[in-house]
Amino acid sequence: MFSQTAADLSAVISLVGAQMGVAILPASAVKHSVASVVACDIVGDLPMSEIALVCDKSVRMPVVDKFRSFALEKLARVRDPLARQS
Repeated sequence: MFSQTAADLSAVISLVGAQMGVAILPASAVKHSVASVVACDIVGDLPMSEIALVCDKSVRMPVVDKFRSFALEKLARVRDPLARQS
């Protein structure tokens, strides 16, 4: 077993089209693709994925902190069903 890493969605789609594996992407990414790939629905609940906010450590702009606060607030709503009702 091996894995490939690609820098952009078109490269990932090309790897899949070349029969070098499968990928989980937004369905819209393959909607207008010229590669011979298809999008299939994923059934069931999807597991939470770990994400990160990446920024330049030498220049911490206020917009980064503001976006981080916004993202954490939205994440809290997704994780807590009671928060979604408000």
